Amino acid sequence: MRWQYAYYLYFLAVPALVIVAILCPGDEKKEPAGKQAIQFDKIPARIWMMCVHYAIFFVCCYTFSVYISSYIITDFQLGSSTQAGLATALRSVSAILSAALYSKYNRKLDKWFMPFFCVTLTIGYLLCTTLTTTLAGCMAGAFLIGIGQSAVAPYVIGESSGQIPGQLMPLAISMIMGNMSLGMFLSKYITGWLCIPLGGDTIYNWFLSTTVICVITVILGYFIYTAGQKNKE
Repeated sequence: MRWQYAYYLYFLAVPALVIVAILCPGDEKKEPAGKQAIQFDKIPARIWMMCVHYAIFFVCCYTFSVYISSYIITDFQLGSSTQAGLATALRSVSAILSAALYSKYNRKLDKWFMPFFCVTLTIGYLLCTTLTTTLAGCMAGAFLIGIGQSAVAPYVIGESSGQIPGQLMPLAISMIMGNMSLGMFLSKYITGWLCIPLGGDTIYNWFLSTTVICVITVILGYFIYTAGQKNKE
């Protein structure tokens, strides 16, 4: 069987789209477009800072998705495409677990939530850059990266909802999602630029430069989400 047939799996989304189209409420009460106009100058500065941080965060997340196969198969020869697929699957499994436990650790960590999971992401990449002779280090890194990536998304949206009126939420969410895509788009260019002083364009240096950026997300996460913020009641 040809591997290209795997793309047919995307057709599994068709039934879901049909169900959403059927169950989605109509827009009979929708206000005229002129009354819904929202200006960016109404978005608080903290929301903008959160968007920038989120973009940098996904600069880090994207490295794993793009280079983990080459990391395992080519550069360190830790396994075949099977092991590379397992690492990707493990990240997805940890993301599911992280999402399921979100409400518990959200209450526990409170305003330290963002720095904690930025540190989690950082440790994940540190394991990938230090334990390069064993597949266990890569798998442990994949697990932690999945946890960090999954936890941050709902938290950012939840935090933004507490900063602005309800009618601005669609704009704020679109800004957050747009910056996520921007971060993934810029990931190759930013990490590639950092690879130059690290010794050149190698898979190991891509992971190492990403680890450096992860440290930056920890620092920014502390100042944006933790410093000066009160604990939630």
